[in-house]
Amino acid sequence: MKKNLFTMKYIHIVIGILSIIVGLIYAKGMYGPTESEVGVWGYMSIIMGIVIVITGNRSIILSLIIYILNIAMQILPISLWFSFHGRGISDGTPPSNFVAHWGFSLPHILILALSSIVVLYLIYSKISNIYKSAK
Repeated sequence: MKKNLFTMKYIHIVIGILSIIVGLIYAKGMYGPTESEVGVWGYMSIIMGIVIVITGNRSIILSLIIYILNIAMQILPISLWFSFHGRGISDGTPPSNFVAHWGFSLPHILILALSSIVVLYLIYSKISNIYKSAK
């Protein structure tokens, strides 16, 4: 039997750890002085990462809800990094020389892509289970 190189068994750990790391970057202000909402988003990402690691893939419905929320959380930072590309992200209180670049959205794009793969996999497995039980 051929062993599958890509399994879904540990992907929740990878996504959870990535979410925690990205959240820590925002929560600890590593991009310089930003709006307080950015820090709040960071803490939300940390919590989401912990929830993903703890819950794993126990329930298909619960996992779908968690991963869809995680996907939704990545859309705002991706769009903001692209829209602020080449400009400062601080409102000037305090002043900062940090300039946004679209490349900072890459971790969010990775989390979004991996979470989307999990959602599609969960939907496919649920549909195939329904189909198998109907036979």
